[in-house]
Amino acid sequence: MSKLLEPFEVKGLRFKNRIIHEPTTLNMSDPHGYATRRTAAAYGGIANGGHAAVIVGATCVRRDGLINERMLGLFDETYVIELRDTVTEIKNGDGLAGIQLFYGGLIPGHGATVPLKPGKGWIPGTVTWGPGKQICDRQP
Repeated sequence: MSKLLEPFEVKGLRFKNRIIHEPTTLNMSDPHGYATRRTAAAYGGIANGGHAAVIVGATCVRRDGLINERMLGLFDETYVIELRDTVTEIKNGDGLAGIQLFYGGLIPGHGATVPLKPGKGWIPGTVTWGPGKQICDRQP
């Protein structure tokens, strides 16, 4: 049997194989960033497809760090409640659940919910030159 398909254990976590789904941002949240049934079904489907672990993609930790609409949020404890269905679906597919925490304050996008004003940056010492373009006003 190939090592790829062999189960293994790391620090008490048992992986059914060595296939890990890297974070994928699906943009399936509701308008406020809460996980939806579509989110749970999509990530659950990935686990059902045979992945040992599924890492939920770019979950923004601050509203001012969104780079596009429908990104998952984790702004306070109420968001954890809505992510339970996603975790349950992953576990029902015999997968381990992980999450990629994200803050895009330095990379504002075209569809950001809280767009930056021209010449302003979220981080002190940065300015924007339009969506997605940043420079530091301090030279090394």
